[in-house]
Amino acid sequence: MVNVGESLGIIFCTFFEHVGIAVTFTNLMLALFSMMAGIISPDMPDFLKYINYISPAPYAAKVMIQQEFKGISFTCSASQGMMLPNGTLACFVPNGEKALALYGFESQTGFYINLVYLLLCFIGYRLVAYAILKLKLYRK
Repeated sequence: MVNVGESLGIIFCTFFEHVGIAVTFTNLMLALFSMMAGIISPDMPDFLKYINYISPAPYAAKVMIQQEFKGISFTCSASQGMMLPNGTLACFVPNGEKALALYGFESQTGFYINLVYLLLCFIGYRLVAYAILKLKLYRK
């Protein structure tokens, strides 16, 4: 995400002469990307889902979630769980694997695919920033 943020900063600094405006637009784009990563807003309108294809945030979130939730277990109190008929307490999400399944991230191949997409986002944003810089230099 940091490298994509740098690329966005380069792109906006190329478009705007004032650095403050470029920083504002960069922060706005990164905040939008972060909110639409699929954790804060898992169900978005279809037209907004297409923005996620060019955003590195959903890929980074999926990689981090899969890495952190693998192999952990949760405990819950009586107010957080559900009492079964046999008198035992059942948590809604008892372990990390169930949490991953809840988000739809249970596939290990998805982990590596998201890493590749993250790398492609980084390379793509750098190439776009480079192209915009070159275009601006040739126009002068």
